[in-house]
Amino acid sequence: MRKICVSTISIGLNDNDRYWKTAKNLIKTNLKYNQYDILLITNNIGYFKDINNDRLRIFDYDNLYKETKISDKRFNMHLKRHPIKLASELGYDIIFYNDCDCYIDGWNHDSFIKKCDEDFDIAFVSHARPQLGDLRKNYKHFQDKIDLEFKDLYYDELDMSPNPAETRVIFKNNDKLKKFLYFWDLISKKNNDYFTYFDGVYFGTSAVYSKMNMTGVTPFDEFSKNCYISHGDGVLNYFGNKVI
Repeated sequence: MRKICVSTISIGLNDNDRYWKTAKNLIKTNLKYNQYDILLITNNIGYFKDINNDRLRIFDYDNLYKETKISDKRFNMHLKRHPIKLASELGYDIIFYNDCDCYIDGWNHDSFIKKCDEDFDIAFVSHARPQLGDLRKNYKHFQDKIDLEFKDLYYDELDMSPNPAETRVIFKNNDKLKKFLYFWDLISKKNNDYFTYFDGVYFGTSAVYSKMNMTGVTPFDEFSKNCYISHGDGVLNYFGNKVI
């Protein structure tokens, strides 16, 4: 039987508890509707002490990691790789990365397993496609980002990277995932207090570097109908479309 976990990171900055609150909703809804383990990295373990469930595995960011939580006065998007990496090291077969403002309302396990049975290494949303080359050539802020953050790491093949919505991504734990994480580590080490945004760029380039077989989650995948994102005062669906 495959070991599955939902992995996430929840970091509060400047006493803002928004992402601790949304992470608690992610945890409680997954505990309610499915049977997967939940792996949480956070800088406030005490906030979650009222949740007593063996399926929840909490790790203290400040004890485990020295990487800065802020880059250019914003959340350091490179930290998103840590729950993926930790889950892989703990031996999970399927790692369902979720941003901490994701949650579910119901679940279709059979549909999720059917998707995981497909031949892929990484599953983005279905509209992710090779586009980084066009983006960097047509939009100066993408080229500026690559010049700042990638430097000598960038090579022509990375132009084929998708720029996916990285809110939810399914990984299979294999050698390609190790290469994916290795490349993202290299990118992160280049960080010098830059504006680390467009984090889909890191997911996309690392997937191309590791030669991952990519697939997409579509509205025909029934489990996606139960997946939501808290977005300001509204709610988005799996594909980033506003529903409330």
